[in-house]
Amino acid sequence: MPPVLSLAAWLAGCHSDSDGLGVPRDPVDEEVISAAGDVTWTVVFDDEAHAAGLADCSYTRTYDLAEDRSVPWLCVDCDLQLVGSTAMSEEDAACYRTLTGVDPATQERIGWSDGTLRRAILPFAPLVEAGTAIVTDATVDLASDSGPLDASTGGVTITSAGTLALGVAPGDPMHGLTPPITYECGWPAPDPPPYTGDYQLEQGEIVPDGLFLDACDEGFRLHDVKGAYAVIEISAADCAPCQTMASTADSGLVPLEEADIEIAVVTLLAPSLAAPLSPSEPALISAWNDTFEPHGPVVGDRGWGFAVAASQWGYEIVYPTWIVVSPKLQVLDYGQGFPGWDVIVDVIQDAER
Repeated sequence: MPPVLSLAAWLAGCHSDSDGLGVPRDPVDEEVISAAGDVTWTVVFDDEAHAAGLADCSYTRTYDLAEDRSVPWLCVDCDLQLVGSTAMSEEDAACYRTLTGVDPATQERIGWSDGTLRRAILPFAPLVEAGTAIVTDATVDLASDSGPLDASTGGVTITSAGTLALGVAPGDPMHGLTPPITYECGWPAPDPPPYTGDYQLEQGEIVPDGLFLDACDEGFRLHDVKGAYAVIEISAADCAPCQTMASTADSGLVPLEEADIEIAVVTLLAPSLAAPLSPSEPALISAWNDTFEPHGPVVGDRGWGFAVAASQWGYEIVYPTWIVVSPKLQVLDYGQGFPGWDVIVDVIQDAER
């Protein structure tokens, strides 16, 4: 670990850019911020819960985290976002199960800004406020206090406190998602400027950028659709309307092809309706490609559909959700459910007039 002053300067000047996604095209050896240590949660039940047999307990998570700059849309306000493993003893896990009724997660994301801690347990869930995070030299002190909460019987209060040691280590801040100079799958790579927006979907504005894993096991940059009209189709593998949208694209896009209007369909694929914030395995992406005639990249969604698109509907995501984008990356229209390709074709034809 470097001296404290060097680390403090590194943290001040080299953290993730919360104002945009700057994407290099050629992977280079980099350093990432790491965080490791223990945080302990103390669970105190009230008298009614005690009378029902619930006993006070505590559990400790051991964190081993590394900086992740590849999913800024999960925490736009974060100065720093990290992801990695969490471990818990079996005794502590028993306390956790008593409290929550489920097994503890083995991976977690955390981030912070302006003294506020944010956390998420699902792989690609947006981070939510979860306490305080005070960065002091080469550590970050984490704490939280739930206040009174309802338990299965009676009430409970949960507090937490702990310290993570911060360091700098060799690593890939893009976690293998750096887009190549030339895509093995053959996608165009116009390499547009870095995205500097706020990851909000708004008609007339630049569509938020994103990084996803494609069928060739490479990072695909969403803004590489620049230069052609694009339909971003946010889908789940077991969603019947999504399958209908994919299977009818051939016939539905004929009017655009006849008019020599270039169009790409980018499918952001979630593994299932029940797991929209989990990663899609490469085999699932390949199966989708084999089943339907793709008109562009099919990639695994990484929480982009929920964080960016579903935010327009109060974070209620409906599959499919679609976004029509101009060759200059401006959002022309968007909606939920499959309205038929004629609606989408009309949007693009109107933009051409």
